[in-house]
Amino acid sequence: MRLAFSTLGCPDWDLEEILRRAVEYGYQGVELRGYLDTVYLPEAGPFGKEALPRTKGMFKQSGVEVACVSSSARLAAEEQGERERALQEAWEYLLLARELEAPFVRVFGGRLGSSEALVENLKEVGREAEGYQVTVVLETHDDFVDSGKVAKVLSEVDHSNVGVLWDLHHPYRFLREPPEVTMENLKPFLKYVHVKDSKGDAEHWTYTFLGEGDVPILDMLRLLWDGGYRGYLSLEWEKRWHPELEGPEVAFPQYAGKLREYLALVEEGGCFKGSR
Repeated sequence: MRLAFSTLGCPDWDLEEILRRAVEYGYQGVELRGYLDTVYLPEAGPFGKEALPRTKGMFKQSGVEVACVSSSARLAAEEQGERERALQEAWEYLLLARELEAPFVRVFGGRLGSSEALVENLKEVGREAEGYQVTVVLETHDDFVDSGKVAKVLSEVDHSNVGVLWDLHHPYRFLREPPEVTMENLKPFLKYVHVKDSKGDAEHWTYTFLGEGDVPILDMLRLLWDGGYRGYLSLEWEKRWHPELEGPEVAFPQYAGKLREYLALVEEGGCFKGSR
């Protein structure tokens, strides 16, 4: 498995700093989720049409990949105007992912009105993604934390270019869903993984450094490994939304070091139930 971090965790870093730090901390990929003063990536300077060739060159020179391009599109939208805006955003991110040779575009379900709307919208976006050689990944988030619900939606979508992003934190923290259940439900669709740790309960919780919370990340990594997952583990340190969190210059190397420690245990078969 490879390591990435989301730019959600470093809202004050420019592209040069992002890539320099990725190399310094031993990350192989960067997940693009906002840039400096904007969360809408197509409007950010380095990702405009004229700037893209230079941006692509910077990634290539650094040896760091674009692991995922993460949108805010919420595809359970039913109301016509809201639906059109969500699909337009998804389309713009698909175009950007194609230009950056990124394999994935993240989308949300959002608030559940009708699962039929989500299924139809994901089918439509999947058809677009197929032409761009990109996979759309639905995150376990919002009203779609329940992995059984997500699996049902994706079974109905039934498109090779639509999969799931398992945020290891959310099903466990908000539903206390056993990781074994989550993995069993999501395994057929699993394409990408978010990592973060926290302590507390569904109502009152705080993010922590890896290993200092009570999310069983090590057990989850074992499930992923045994299930054949070899993709990215992307640190989603939510500094943009939670400015009180430690800065990325502290959190990013801590997570990278601990993840490498955990992965060594997993690959050697040294992970055991209940470990942190």
